[in-house]
This record gives sequence, structure tokens and C-alpha cells, in this order.
Amino acid sequence: MKYSPFDKNNKKAVETDPPDEIIGSNLLADEDVFDYYLLKQNFLRSFETPRNSKVFPTDKDYENGSFIRYFIKKRNDDTAQIIELTSDQFSRMNQEKNGIDQNLYSGIELEWKLTGPKNDIVNNGLIVTYGIEDTNERTVNFKNAQMPGLIDKIKNFTEFAKIIQI
Repeated sequence: MKYSPFDKNNKKAVETDPPDEIIGSNLLADEDVFDYYLLKQNFLRSFETPRNSKVFPTDKDYENGSFIRYFIKKRNDDTAQIIELTSDQFSRMNQEKNGIDQNLYSGIELEWKLTGPKNDIVNNGLIVTYGIEDTNERTVNFKNAQMPGLIDKIKNFTEFAKIIQI
């Protein structure tokens, strides 16, 4: 039997089945009250409001040739604004308490190419060197299937690029 989370005398919360010495005391044995309390605890959390952030690559990112960008969008609205987040904000999406509400927002990670030639270099019909603009455009088109509207959010595929002439 489940018990109410409140002791009538001292209002202490009891989150699990009470120990044997408490059974028979003045705890309410109303299962609906217990279930309501547990549901209420989940919905009364304070969630972080996502903030649109312009994220810039670091020198290390340029050494690696790419960096990860993070985007979220409300799940229940196909026309909702897509928001770019910092990696710290995005990591808080998966926190159980006080992060961004993962039931309300869905998120994606996108690898953004930073260095190389502007466009693909093709030899005999095969790409021999991937270009920044072409690679980022392919990535955005692919991720647009997971998050419709991303292609409208990102229009400059050479953003942050350090183009190398080959």
C-alpha cells in the first residue's frame, strides 16, 4: 500500500513506503494523494529558459578543422523558432532537475567545418577534398530532416571559415 507523503503532525515528506514502525501511525493511506504528490513534484521543477547564443569557434577548433554547434526547437510547433545554444546550455537539456525542459524541446548537434577549400575539389567525378561551403550545406540539409526549418536558420555555409586555396 502507498502512503501519503505527509505526516499529519510534522508535514515531513515520505517518498518511499514507510518503515514498519510508521505503519499504523497517523500517515494518510490515500493512494491518490500520494500519486498526486509525486506528479506535482515533477511538474513544479523550475526549468531554464533557453537563450539564443552566437557561438564562436576557438583556436583549438580551427586546429581540428571543425566544431560542434547546438540547436533546439520546441517539439510541438513545426513553425517554432530554432535557437542556437552554447555547449553548456545544451548539456543542461539532459539534466533531470533545473535544466532545459527536454519534454518541451528537442535538440541536435551539428558538426561545422571550419578549414579547407571553399568548395569540394573533384577529380574524375570523385571528391578528393571536401570544401567548407559544400560540406556545411550537406550537413545542414541532412540535419534539416531531423529539425525542419534548420535550413532557414543557417544560410551562410562559410560562416567562421578559414578558406585555404589549393
